[in-house]
Amino acid sequence: MFQWYWQLVYLCLLWLIFKFWKKMKLRPRIFSGRIKPFDVLAFFVLLGIHQLSSARFQISLLPFIFLGMAVLGIAMSLGYALVERQLVYRTFILRYWRFFDIVIYGAYGVLLILQFL
Repeated sequence: MFQWYWQLVYLCLLWLIFKFWKKMKLRPRIFSGRIKPFDVLAFFVLLGIHQLSSARFQISLLPFIFLGMAVLGIAMSLGYALVERQLVYRTFILRYWRFFDIVIYGAYGVLLILQFL
């Protein structure tokens, strides 16, 4: 039931639902101007990463991704504090979350490609 092609179907359906909510002005408060449906789908992609990596490597890659992103978050916050002499939490969290999205979707794409090998 959770094969890679079903995961893609579920992700596409969820993305379409979120897009239609946004278009029909039925969007919940979570979809403000700054948060996109792309950001919310990251949670479902994390589930897909767990399932694909468990099936392919018999170990989940989520702890490694979370550890790497935690170290990156610490480095980013120290870098912003040293360079800009201040840390604006809204911009930091938004930049961090967007980078987290890129990493998550990249890892999911790599795992999908590895399914064919």
